Amino acid sequence: MAHVQMANGNMTQGGRGRGWWVWAVVFVLAMGVVTNVGVAWWCVYRATSTAPIDSGQLMIEISDDRQPASVRRMTWIGASTFEWTEKDGFPHSNLTFFVADPRMPVSVRRELHQCLAASGGMASEPTSVERELLAAGWPWLALVCDRSITSTRSGGLVGTERIRGGWVHESMTPLRGVALAFTYERVMFPYRPLWPGLIANTLLYGASWAAALWATIAVISWRAKVRRARRGRCGECGYDRRGLASAAVCPECGKGA
Repeated sequence: MAHVQMANGNMTQGGRGRGWWVWAVVFVLAMGVVTNVGVAWWCVYRATSTAPIDSGQLMIEISDDRQPASVRRMTWIGASTFEWTEKDGFPHSNLTFFVADPRMPVSVRRELHQCLAASGGMASEPTSVERELLAAGWPWLALVCDRSITSTRSGGLVGTERIRGGWVHESMTPLRGVALAFTYERVMFPYRPLWPGLIANTLLYGASWAAALWATIAVISWRAKVRRARRGRCGECGYDRRGLASAAVCPECGKGA
């Protein structure tokens, strides 16, 4: 009977140990996702106040001999934007070839191509559509969103701004030293996932959280053992070792001095 009770106790302790590890993995992955989103949004916010480290033009070739459309590309650390204008209904059905920067991640290239192919169309009246694709994340781009603003050739507003996969934060900040003067900030934060970058960043940040937690627990445990030993107790379980030889094992847990 005693052996059965001992076996059941060991099974219970093993189940608790496995449950602790499951919760630990869930926690570090959740913190990896939160850190991933936070870093991506911080990169977007920083990009609004700093100059891009790289910029250039990408070309879209269309098959009906019209003038190719030009896409403006700007890159910061952890953020990239692609901006273009579609006039008089950009013929998305004739999109045949897209020349992309070879350094651009495949997932971002796919999003940009889909955004280009799904937008535009022959308009019933002369229009101009300003479009922007924003991707963010570090060290890999992990989140993406796109925005479009439609207006007539004369500048009149036809429709409201449409944002897909992101949300906009607007703020007014007073200028220092200037009375009744403010700076207007409008930042678009993406939340639609780019799965390859999102998974890679989450694993990286999750591993960083796991290492930090393990180091913290190890330091706390070491300091607790040192405090117990100074008080004449077992460093592992806290059993009172007074009266025992310095080399004797602990009668409570069986650990050495």
